[in-house]
Amino acid sequence: MRRDFLKRLICPDCKSDFDMGEIYTKTNTEIINGIVRCDCSEYPIIDGILIYKKPFFHERMSSTAYLVTLMRTNRLEDAISLPHKDQKLEKSLLNMHDSISALGGFKKPLYPILHLLRWKKRQTYRRLTSDLTFFDLMDILEPNNWGEYLKHRFSSQTFWSLYPFIPLIERKNEMVLDLGCGAGHGSFILSKYIKPENLVCADENYTMLYLAKKYMAKGANFICLDANNPLPFSDDAFSSIFIMDLFHFVYNRALLAKEFERMLKNGGLLLLLHLHNILQNNVSQGLALSPQAWQGLLPRVKISVLPENPLIEDFMMRYELDLTKKYQDEEINGSYAISIVGSTDEELLGKFENLNLYIEKHMQNPILNPIYEKNRKNNEILLKRTTPNDIFFKESPLSLRFLPEKYSVPIEISKALEDRKFGKLVVSPKHKKKLDEMIRRFIVIDTPKEYF
Repeated sequence: MRRDFLKRLICPDCKSDFDMGEIYTKTNTEIINGIVRCDCSEYPIIDGILIYKKPFFHERMSSTAYLVTLMRTNRLEDAISLPHKDQKLEKSLLNMHDSISALGGFKKPLYPILHLLRWKKRQTYRRLTSDLTFFDLMDILEPNNWGEYLKHRFSSQTFWSLYPFIPLIERKNEMVLDLGCGAGHGSFILSKYIKPENLVCADENYTMLYLAKKYMAKGANFICLDANNPLPFSDDAFSSIFIMDLFHFVYNRALLAKEFERMLKNGGLLLLLHLHNILQNNVSQGLALSPQAWQGLLPRVKISVLPENPLIEDFMMRYELDLTKKYQDEEINGSYAISIVGSTDEELLGKFENLNLYIEKHMQNPILNPIYEKNRKNNEILLKRTTPNDIFFKESPLSLRFLPEKYSVPIEISKALEDRKFGKLVVSPKHKKKLDEMIRRFIVIDTPKEYF
């Protein structure tokens, strides 16, 4: 965490600023392990991630107070490993330990189990800090539908909805909040168009933040928090607030909407992508609202509402975004998901063209999309689309439409991808048009280094 990031924070409870306390590990540019404090609480920085969660006693193993205590008693290794993965069993054992202690009972039988759990957490941490690729870690940490979803996030239509709005974020890039960033796929795209130090990545899942920091947006600021509670950012902290595929999983949506209005600068950009519509069925419905109700949460922000499918079709087929277009209520209410763009800056709510350039621009590590199986035949690589899991294309039907089931790649393009230097991709003029098509159709995708 960068020290100057603290200037943008304020405690929602005591309204005091955050100050740097003890520093245990640091580099020239950031604090790696340390303690931050306000007038009412203390919070740990672990592996460069500020953990802003209240020190409730009943959340003993994940509580910030417990982690701070471990750091102050020279148990940094335990403090670093504990936030990862699920701690429900560990919490239950510690609650049992406390209950037995209160009754004066015999508690030593619990110690071997607690030591085993801590050992497993250290093993998880060692894997996370290894040289494995993102794909390899997902196979270890999340060998399930969630892991497959994250591996192929760049191929999801919900993710594609980010690209049309990159020109807007480029204009409003003084300080950008990526709330609910998950493993950081969106943060990776954003960090190519804004200075990494101007990007704040926030999520409730500490392990996902760790992966985002390791692979996706290494120079950004990271904070672990719960979006259902007041957020620790000062008023007018952000020129852009970006949230994708999260709002319908927040139960305290009215509070979060007010926080958006409080934290967003005048003329700033509010971007709420892939909001589930309760009037239609979704595979992962969450706490969906109607389009009218979503709009009603933001009475003081001028907004445009876009049904998701036309938004992505305009981008994929015409490379344009038209925020002046007025959709009929029937089309909006009939869409399973919508996106909301809000700003008091009228120039942001216009029409943008040639958006295909934003797929190709600043490509760092182009690869053949790993959603395809690859087989060589003569002078071509034959691609065959796979299905990551049972629900992937149910959630992303436009991905099924735009990603071809089969595709032939000239061996020269395949070899150029395999032999490229980082950030470089060169093919002969006769294959340039083919390569451009592959990039526009996400057959070739840009990924962080060591992703696949």
